Amino acid sequence: MGNLSKNLAMRLIQLPRLIRIVIALFFAAMVTLAIFSLVDHVYLRYFFTVETRMIPALVTVAIASVMYIWGWWGYIGTVNTTPSPSNHVLIYFGVGSIATITVIVLFVQGFSLAQ
Repeated sequence: MGNLSKNLAMRLIQLPRLIRIVIALFFAAMVTLAIFSLVDHVYLRYFFTVETRMIPALVTVAIASVMYIWGWWGYIGTVNTTPSPSNHVLIYFGVGSIATITVIVLFVQGFSLAQ
């Protein structure tokens, strides 16, 4: 890991624990918003039956839970511990940032189509 990326990871980890928890919640919500329409589209197009109509929600929740658990494991840490600055933190922030940008683009696109 390069010096710049290690410094960035260290600065992100040094944020207060409550702020890190809020960031993990935010990124999990952004991943949920970014993927739910894709999951619904694939499900409705290829797999829909009346008996399995709960599956898209379960898949979306599972993916959001993985994002949140990943954040808790690699970015928040357990009580009285601080995770080490690693590539996990930077990759987590990359995925969360991409999800956030995707949600913003989808919001702007949907808003412009509604006009």
